[in-house]
Amino acid sequence: MLKLQRNALRIFSNAVSILASDVMNRISAFITYVLVARFLGSLEFGQMALAFTFFQTFQMLAVAGLQSFITREVAKDHDKTEFFLINASVVVSATSLAAILFLIVFVWIMQYSFQTSSTIILLSLGLLPFSLASVCDALFQAREQMHYITYSNFFVNVFRISGVFILLWWKNSLQLLIVFFILTYFINFLIKLWFLLRQMTPTGAKFDREQCFVMAKSSTTFLGINGVNAATSSFNIILLSKFTNEVQVGILSAANQLLSPISLLFESVVVGVYPVMCRSFESGMGKLKQMTKRVWEILLAIVLPATITLFFLSDALFVTIYGNEDFSQSAAVLKIIVWILILRASSKVLGVALIASFKEKKTLQILVVDLIAMVFLGFILVSQYGVIGSAFTMLSVRIIDFIQHYVPVSRMFKNLEVREVSWKSLCAVFFMALLLIFLQDINVIIAAISANLFYLATLFALLYISIGNLDQIKLRYLTLNSK
Repeated sequence: MLKLQRNALRIFSNAVSILASDVMNRISAFITYVLVARFLGSLEFGQMALAFTFFQTFQMLAVAGLQSFITREVAKDHDKTEFFLINASVVVSATSLAAILFLIVFVWIMQYSFQTSSTIILLSLGLLPFSLASVCDALFQAREQMHYITYSNFFVNVFRISGVFILLWWKNSLQLLIVFFILTYFINFLIKLWFLLRQMTPTGAKFDREQCFVMAKSSTTFLGINGVNAATSSFNIILLSKFTNEVQVGILSAANQLLSPISLLFESVVVGVYPVMCRSFESGMGKLKQMTKRVWEILLAIVLPATITLFFLSDALFVTIYGNEDFSQSAAVLKIIVWILILRASSKVLGVALIASFKEKKTLQILVVDLIAMVFLGFILVSQYGVIGSAFTMLSVRIIDFIQHYVPVSRMFKNLEVREVSWKSLCAVFFMALLLIFLQDINVIIAAISANLFYLATLFALLYISIGNLDQIKLRYLTLNSK
């Protein structure tokens, strides 16, 4: 029991560290978007959103799939830290330069305006420091020292938010803002490297060209997974930029930004449990199944009320936040894509179960189908219906993605007992939605707060009735024990 509690505390600590780090990153990004919308306008907002879409896509190529591979390997043997730091840094330096060149060619093919093209290419220079920092992140995750990621990101994001405000207030220049972002990527890497060098034990590891090739080859499946996932995520926005314009890209990105807080919460939980789920597989398929079910149940309890809240609040949010009538159309987009939260959270935990059981090739197969669906549906819907078609494309692909994750994991575990995982949260959120319908005309914010408190009370009551006393609830969820 004591060991279970220690494991749970470690998982909780790591998840909180990753969550805190991601919260700061998302807050920094959100504030940047809001300030750009208010100081520069919807066109520059869309150009920046498109530039960061390309950056996030090509960073997958730059990191070369090594992050997941490093985490899995070093989690089993911490003495490999120095070896992976040296050799993985060499690999990602080479792949980052290749990614920058590839991006330049791709932007030239797309034939954007000069200002849009220059913004995208300038930001791509940040791929190198970002990739090097990602190697450090993977090592911290493997060593279950995620709090160092949080320390570094805290300093960098405070610096970044302050700098963004000062630069936009001093001079309305998107290019100057991009240069500042590149600087913050370098600072972030140097801080993380300093923390890592202080914590790891030197083993005398050196650069090994053959091992670099072996490492790159071993991570090709992860590279494929990350690359296809990035292409799937970005293709919709890139297609929208060609069929419409940068302003429409901004409208879609503004809606996506409001999904960020809840997305980072469940993503942080998944990252926090990833090393433990990898070890759980070595203890047997039953243990991995138990972990998967409990994490999925917890994630559903988080995302269901958030989804309902955003659906009812969407009309009141955008003009207030962005201060620009051009973003009012984002409310209609949010009402469509908000349901992606439930699908993404479910696919995340099921995807980790596949990777932990060494079925990453299945994950790659799933993502290839997602990309094909994104291309096929995107050309049909985006070309005909613009940003609304783009929103429906995103939702449709996420439905396909979830089905593809659920079927193999259910077969692997012989059954997932979905009703057991979801019924309590579904019942609680159903009554919450009814309450929101009756209260939203009074005051939408008060109604949302009241409904969420009502959800928590209802969920706890259902947990108490179905499981037992508070100690049994703690045993089930804080230790992830099935009993």
